[in-house]
Amino acid sequence: MRRRYESLIAEAESLGTRVYEFPMESGAKGLLKNNRIGINSAISSLIERTCILAEEVGHVCKTVGDILDQTILANRKQELRSRAWAYRRLISLDDLIRASIAGVRNQYELAQFLDVTEPFLVAALERLRDHHGVAVYHNDYLIQLDPLIVFEPYST
Repeated sequence: MRRRYESLIAEAESLGTRVYEFPMESGAKGLLKNNRIGINSAISSLIERTCILAEEVGHVCKTVGDILDQTILANRKQELRSRAWAYRRLISLDDLIRASIAGVRNQYELAQFLDVTEPFLVAALERLRDHHGVAVYHNDYLIQLDPLIVFEPYST
């Protein structure tokens, strides 16, 4: 898991953005400002920090300007693009197939297997459903996204 977090830090730095961990009095979990990402050091879970960092790196890649005012439609759209980037970065269709092959049976186990928080997983699966519909073929597997079931390739 630490490797994933460090990989995201390296990715941010390759984009010219530094990552800092410090206590945030505002209670925010993460922020991006002036090519600096701040992660709230009060978050003890490395898994949660990784999910937050992925979204902040998504902001580096997908947003422009100050989007803090979420009453503005354009800002909400940019926020969604950043989150979608984070979901794709941490959870792929191949990951869902690997989890199924490994015998993962429920949402809790899937979040553990993928090293993401359950809320992040639920949102990522919802995004996959929005993008692909209720089912998608991927590498000869049928992945049903609602409810999540991975069907192995049919062989004769």
